[in-house]
Amino acid sequence: MSFPPRPPIGMPPMGYAYAPVGMMPMGLGMMPQPVMRPIVTTQSAVSQPAKPFNRKLIPQEIPKDEKEEKPPVTTVFVGNISDRAPDAMIRQMLQRCGNVLSWKRVQGASGKLQAFGFCEYEDPEATLRCMRLLNEWEIAEKKLVVKVDAKTKTLLDEYINKKKSRTGGVESEDKEKKENGDKEENETKLEEDLDEFTKREDRVAKAGLDAIMREYAEDLSKKMFMEVEKEPKPVKKKVEEEKIIKDTGIDDIDIEDDKREIIHREIKSFRDLHKVGISVD
Repeated sequence: MSFPPRPPIGMPPMGYAYAPVGMMPMGLGMMPQPVMRPIVTTQSAVSQPAKPFNRKLIPQEIPKDEKEEKPPVTTVFVGNISDRAPDAMIRQMLQRCGNVLSWKRVQGASGKLQAFGFCEYEDPEATLRCMRLLNEWEIAEKKLVVKVDAKTKTLLDEYINKKKSRTGGVESEDKEKKENGDKEENETKLEEDLDEFTKREDRVAKAGLDAIMREYAEDLSKKMFMEVEKEPKPVKKKVEEEKIIKDTGIDDIDIEDDKREIIHREIKSFRDLHKVGISVD
């Protein structure tokens, strides 16, 4: 029995889809694609600035001293306010002295602002500064009057004594002098020895008051000019002098006494005759 002829050596037989081992298949002209490998580059170590850490700052709670008391609220009287001074101006001047809780300008029955009011301060230090700076402060040719009542003055005296005891500057006065002190002693208590911090605060407040006066200077001058124009001019009344004719008779006439008596008798008889005629009619 004969077998079919075989192809030459080195050629694949017919019907086989693979090439012999070690042989490259015929008809495949494509080159194998290179494998893509990631390129690794070495970068020089550069120190980057660290990003700031956003952290909310929370104020620390300062432990309060149990012995520390809240300062009392004090009220000051402000009077002799000029009509030309706007109420907003007075309010700003009071706020320059300290924290104002309320400012009440007294109004009349017609709603017109009066020349006085009451200012309530949160701190006695502000009240003392208001009395030091604004008392006798001149606005439109009128000087302010700033004062407190007896109760408020007692609170201010106590505040001054506590302040002195904390700073250790001056010893407190005797209780007998405090109870039986006269007006002069009370005034000296309000005018306490000021420390450097208080003096500096007073200078800053006074500079603010001067700035407010410059700010409202034009308004004050305008109001003064308008008041002069509105003032009615005095009307010159022509007074007619009435000539009073005095019935002096004939006493001033230079005549003899006998003739003067005769004339008097004639005048008297004429008058009597005239009266009789009227009564007859």
